[in-house]
Amino acid sequence: MSSFISRKTEEFKSIFKQGLTPEDLALSFTLGIIGGIFPIPGVTTFVCLLFIYLFKLNPVATQFVNFVLTPVDIALVVPFMQLGYLITQRESQISSDIFTNLKEDFFGSLSVYWEALLHGIIAWIVLSPLLGFVLYKVILVLTKKFVRTKKRE
Repeated sequence: MSSFISRKTEEFKSIFKQGLTPEDLALSFTLGIIGGIFPIPGVTTFVCLLFIYLFKLNPVATQFVNFVLTPVDIALVVPFMQLGYLITQRESQISSDIFTNLKEDFFGSLSVYWEALLHGIIAWIVLSPLLGFVLYKVILVLTKKFVRTKKRE
């Protein structure tokens, strides 16, 4: 386990040695987070690949953040669905066995839970611009400090 953590730490540190600007890093991290919390489990990699292509992001930084956020993504699926139902003012159709069904038969479950997943996507679309703006501003400050510190070393 410790070798896994040290390997991932080295991968993270290598991102800062690629000569990217703090702005490029901040955008890659931000969209990695936004794509990494897409409310359909297993689809976040494709969402991040789309962001990488559209915004010319650093693929290592974006996918690294996406990978790290996997547990957070799974934890946010139901809250996104509930928020989506709230936004559309519809009664929630979320079943407590959604994760079991998705795990056992992903594509079969999509046909059963498509409406709930759609409401999760609606919430994600509504929240992403504001969340992305705030995250970018915070991450930009951090990357500027970190890159400046790395240059002194």
